[in-house]
Amino acid sequence: MSRAILRSEDDYSDALQESVMKAWASRHQLRDDQYFATWMTRIVINGCRTMQRKQFKYHLEANVEREMSDPMPYLDVHLVLDSLPEKLRLPLVPHYLEGHSLKEILTILHLPVTTVRNRLFAAR
Repeated sequence: MSRAILRSEDDYSDALQESVMKAWASRHQLRDDQYFATWMTRIVINGCRTMQRKQFKYHLEANVEREMSDPMPYLDVHLVLDSLPEKLRLPLVPHYLEGHSLKEILTILHLPVTTVRNRLFAAR
């Protein structure tokens, strides 16, 4: 999920580390262990959003510079995912790449079922 939102390897790695630390500190707030995956995914999404808000200008400049100098090729699936708008990537990644059910995605993204279905259809 962090890669779907942030796209930059450094940024999504930082977001994951921050999210794990935040989840560890808040582990007592998880009431039911069966919801750990959706709880953790929500923490990751919130952490990515916070990072985007704080460092938007920095990321824009850094990504442009990095893309010009980074010789590492990406897999075709990543190129396709990166070409999609964020609102279409967010339900697509957990559903097809992580195997979450539609019900879990609704919980993670806090969206109505029709919105998620429409975005999955549009992304496909």
